[in-house]
Amino acid sequence: MAFAQAPLQSPLPIKVLLNWHHQYEYAGFYAAQKLGLYQAAGLDVEIHAWNGQSIVDQVVNGDYQIGVDSTLLLRDFVNGKPIKLLFPSLQYSPNVLIGHKPIASLRELAGKKIMLANNYEILALLHKAGIRLNEIEALAHSTQLKDFIDQRVDFYSAYSTNEPIQLNELGQTYSVIDPKSHGINAYGDLVFTSQAFAEQAPNQLLAFKQATLDGWRYALQNPQIIIDYLLSEFTVNKSRSALLAEANLLGEFVQSGSVPIGHLSSERLRSLVHDMHALGILNQTQLAAFVPEKMIFHPYPIHLTQEEQAFLRDHPVIRIGNDIDWAPFEFIDESSHYRGIAADYLAQIEKMLGIRFQPVTDLSWAQVVEKMQKGELDLYSCAVPNAERQRYAHFTEPYLSFPMVALGQSSLNYLPDIRQLKQHPIAVVKGYASHDYLRKHYPELQLILVENTEQGIAAVQSGKALIYIGNLAAINDKLKKLGDFNLKVVGQIGPRFELAMGAALDKPLLKTILQKALDAIPSSEKNRIYNDWLQLRMVQEYDYRRLILPLSLLSALFLFIAILAGVQRHYQTKLNRYLATINELNYASITDANQRLIWVSDSLCQLTGFDRKELLNQPHKILMHKNCYESHFDPQAIWQQLEQGKTWRGELHGQKKNGDDLWVLATAVPEMNSRGKLKQVRTTRQDMTAQKYLEKLAIKDELTGLYNRRYFNKVFSESLHNAQKIQDGLVLVMLDLDHFKRLNDRYGHYYGDQALRQVGEQLRKTLREYPQSFGFRIGGEEFAIILPAPPLNLLSHTLENLRLQIADLRLQNPSEAAENLRLSVSIGAYVIPKNLAETSEHQIYTQADQALYQAKAKGRNRVEIIES
Repeated sequence: MAFAQAPLQSPLPIKVLLNWHHQYEYAGFYAAQKLGLYQAAGLDVEIHAWNGQSIVDQVVNGDYQIGVDSTLLLRDFVNGKPIKLLFPSLQYSPNVLIGHKPIASLRELAGKKIMLANNYEILALLHKAGIRLNEIEALAHSTQLKDFIDQRVDFYSAYSTNEPIQLNELGQTYSVIDPKSHGINAYGDLVFTSQAFAEQAPNQLLAFKQATLDGWRYALQNPQIIIDYLLSEFTVNKSRSALLAEANLLGEFVQSGSVPIGHLSSERLRSLVHDMHALGILNQTQLAAFVPEKMIFHPYPIHLTQEEQAFLRDHPVIRIGNDIDWAPFEFIDESSHYRGIAADYLAQIEKMLGIRFQPVTDLSWAQVVEKMQKGELDLYSCAVPNAERQRYAHFTEPYLSFPMVALGQSSLNYLPDIRQLKQHPIAVVKGYASHDYLRKHYPELQLILVENTEQGIAAVQSGKALIYIGNLAAINDKLKKLGDFNLKVVGQIGPRFELAMGAALDKPLLKTILQKALDAIPSSEKNRIYNDWLQLRMVQEYDYRRLILPLSLLSALFLFIAILAGVQRHYQTKLNRYLATINELNYASITDANQRLIWVSDSLCQLTGFDRKELLNQPHKILMHKNCYESHFDPQAIWQQLEQGKTWRGELHGQKKNGDDLWVLATAVPEMNSRGKLKQVRTTRQDMTAQKYLEKLAIKDELTGLYNRRYFNKVFSESLHNAQKIQDGLVLVMLDLDHFKRLNDRYGHYYGDQALRQVGEQLRKTLREYPQSFGFRIGGEEFAIILPAPPLNLLSHTLENLRLQIADLRLQNPSEAAENLRLSVSIGAYVIPKNLAETSEHQIYTQADQALYQAKAKGRNRVEIIES
């Protein structure tokens, strides 16, 4: 556990408003306070119990800096409340309804007195039962359990980790309705702040978050110590034994499976907002407007030392030495805005650090270099850290890398050695790294110094210079704008441009801060910036007719390969290597008209795990997943589009050599021959496997690995609208573990979770026999299966085997030496009619539920099937 150093100035006051009484539910806050983690981070934190007023309003108004509230914070954000999410204390909400006696149907909630807080889960439960708010007597929550005990209300919104424990101590009888058993899952205790405070104290909020999460880790390991502290420092309306029982239950909500404590998923937030829309809590306009990334407090935690924090406080504006005409890296546009790759990187860093970068708008690069040398500017935004510049600047590690190339007239041959041009004028931008390199290594060359890339290209066009030497990407950008068909790259010169940020010599702390910020920018964000300025602009903007012409640099290179077909092997090899270098950033490949790979980049080999020899001359489908058709795209349909000369762009489901999933955003550009027939296809890719993994988390049940209730709703609906699947036949199967609550109560939640995991694994084994099947955990101990309809006798045999296999499961329990856990399951199946004209989704679900009810009514641990 990391402890920050003492702050330089007075601690920053932060008042935290909880959403209930003081209890173990907030142990992470108490632990961070007891251990001195807040104080060590320069924070003076006060923790306050709920005062009965709107938590959101009090935080937005500045009465409190941090609040803890329910999932309905998402609705508040969509409705315009300026708030930022920091993290969830609980990965799943323990919110339940407690009643005085069990109910047979959720419809029995209609007409009852229900005490509600700000509870999304309970509202979703009512919606699931088809009950409107005006059909119940909704009462504002008093927070007093006595109101339930004295039967002033029929149902009482509670936490499964809290009130049931107190009722057990008092000997009260009660029943529990758990929304999670009905497929309703949400975060619990979302920790948030105001937009204003997020902008005012970003580093302090990061420190608060880290300290609180460290507090949670400590509390889960040392509950008795934290309970002692809680009882001694706060007013607590619970007994010590009740707090210990709460601590025993709460761990599974704080840390679920392998998900880290405090993990916040934008995909899960988006999923919850979709559910709110389905419940009628949000309208379509609000749904469309919700962008989770805008709600989450920036996800790039940078741990700065006290000296680094002091530097940023003393330097809120950083003067940057930038090039005003070096697109796509950086330039000043017609509206005097600083734009380009470097500008986007600096914009990300601005958000992280809460500072502002001030670019120059009217200086040449030579003037910028002079001012950096004099210390009149603070930072090189995008420069090569050569020996000359390192004498007056501290540089970060390079964050961009591009080759230095020579551009000449299309009549020039490939240039193997620049020394052969010592009798010819060569244009280069004054002060650029290319200028310094040529001046140092080739002093005999005749250099014509120009002010920018465009002047260099113009010198070649006019014949003033034989070639221009500069950065590949910058040259490509200018060529596209100028539209010159008579220029091409004729060679690679010297080393690559390794571009870094460089802080002035008297500001070494700025360099270390920038390095931390660059390291913290996620790869997905770096890929986005690259694609915004390079990949999409170099490929997507051109259709096949324009690609045939040498308008883009890459097309010129491909044509140049054809031109050089008769040139000696030595030069051809060099050119091929150069082409491969250019394509490394794109995971590129070339496929011939017979759908076979004829060229692949090294980066694509590294990404997929294949050797080049394993890919060349193989069908391009070798890179596609064996179940790609299930991902809703048809490779043959894509190829037919390419044969028509149309560029295709979209997501592709691939597979690495080791079998791992690989998802890419691909752009496939066809090249046609003079007769209009497909000659070859060049494909570039953006790795989006990590993004797909997050999407997978949003549809998977983390405990069992099966799909969750939300994905069940989607698949169920899509299957019923798929004519082919209906024609082939479908079955909906419902499964429910028998007497699972007794098992949980006797053996504890840990062993209950173990049982659910084993059932999930058994379901997956069974479904391997049905490639088009899906398995779901739709809530609590309830599972579902959607599968193609086999013959009735085979279906019965499969489900009966599944029942027996689950009955044979055993879980070792050290506390019960004489026996092991025994499981049984009731299974109901409905064979869906092929003619669905008169059948709704609700009717189908009801029939499957009825089959399950029959299995339970006939003694449980059996299979019942209803045919249409």
